[in-house]
Amino acid sequence: SRHLAESSALRDFVHETNQGSHIWFLADEDALAARLRP
Repeated sequence: SRHLAESSALRDFVHETNQGSHIWFLADEDALAARLRP
C-alpha cells in the first residue's frame, strides 16, 4: 500500500507482526487462505 511504501517504521511493524501466529497483515483473501493452509 501507499502507507507501507512511505513508512519504513510501518513496514518493519507489519513484517514483525506477520512473523507471529495471532495477527497478520495480508493483501487479500487469497493470501489469507494460503496462510491458513496447513
